Amino acid sequence: MAALVIFLLLLVGFLLLVISIGKDSQVRPTSEIRVDSSEREEEDAWEHIEYGDPKELQIDFHISYKDAQGANTERDIRVKRFSCADDGSDAFIDAYCFMRKGWRNFRTIRINRCVDLATGEMIVDVPNYLLEKYEASPRRQLDLIRETFKDELDALVYVAKLDGRFSKKQKGVISNYLLMRSGNNALNKDEFIDYLKYDEGISQTQFSRCLGRIEKNLDVNNQNFYQAAIDTIETKKAAKKAAEKEVIPYIAKRLKIK
Repeated sequence: MAALVIFLLLLVGFLLLVISIGKDSQVRPTSEIRVDSSEREEEDAWEHIEYGDPKELQIDFHISYKDAQGANTERDIRVKRFSCADDGSDAFIDAYCFMRKGWRNFRTIRINRCVDLATGEMIVDVPNYLLEKYEASPRRQLDLIRETFKDELDALVYVAKLDGRFSKKQKGVISNYLLMRSGNNALNKDEFIDYLKYDEGISQTQFSRCLGRIEKNLDVNNQNFYQAAIDTIETKKAAKKAAEKEVIPYIAKRLKIK
């Protein structure tokens, strides 16, 4: 009798489980499905094209834009960087879009109307306008210094980062040296310090190669460069690591400084 009762209880439990599974597996009507709109990105027809070396420039535009799918929108954007086609017919822009409240990219061939929000000027040739603004910008002057004195900059940044840090004082020493080297009086040290925040640094092998090119470059005053390296190390008050102690004699040897 007891065995029969247990069997019946097990059977009832099994039937209840089957009914429960059947209910859960039913497809809910579409009207009951909810999508969190905060997780849904505003739709744009994305394109990603880069022409050559991208250039940094901050400028605010109002644009009438027709995307790759033919959708027309009016937007205020803040340009972060751009790159131009070799023939100047198009430019690819990375910008913050105030309409979408996020970063977007744009092609100038799809811009039907463009206004510089700072001046109210209507821009006809957007790629050329971007290039002209870049050439007149402090960023261009900073990029030019980097291009002209790349080996010296890279080597000094390497020395500064030997302890795993890159302090503002070290950036100041390097900025003073390079502004002196360039003879550029239009830039100030703070602009260069801010510019150096994004320097990624180089490897030990690349550092050695930089010193080799510096030694052969007759335009470099080796003694001045050597002193800048010492000043960069001496900004640190804490005990120096072995690599920091060794790098100055190594530079002196490579540059034949007595």
